[in-house]
Amino acid sequence: MGTGQHTLDRGRPVAPAELRGRADWIRLRTVELIDQAGLGHYSSTFSCAEIFATLYYHVLRLRPAEPDWPDRDRFLLGKGHVATGLWPVLADLGYFPAEWLGRFGKVGSPLKRPSQYAAGARHRLQLRRAGPQPVRRDRDRARRTDVGA
Repeated sequence: MGTGQHTLDRGRPVAPAELRGRADWIRLRTVELIDQAGLGHYSSTFSCAEIFATLYYHVLRLRPAEPDWPDRDRFLLGKGHVATGLWPVLADLGYFPAEWLGRFGKVGSPLKRPSQYAAGARHRLQLRRAGPQPVRRDRDRARRTDVGA
């Protein structure tokens, strides 16, 4: 492992009380972010706080300084409206500067609304609605021709 590439291993030791505290902290930060931004969904995040706390502080194998690390664990979030609760966790772990949280909900913020593609520096997060997706046709595909064939 190179400099600054600290790995958070699976099954890190953590007391159940600490995970409960983390879940409460996620809820509190969610209320603060939604109040600051004037948008968001409290209840969606509240029901996932224990899941985020357990995954990110105990279960997932991560390397925040190297988010594209091939041996990292991946978490697929199908409930996009809970992203507001995920932002404080990712900032806490070092995926992006905590100062970004102060810009959530403002024009030009790198932390977008859940319905948009969200990307933070050194962290890729794409949120999509669960369930069937509308079919999108590539209109340009019909116009393309093989070049050099």
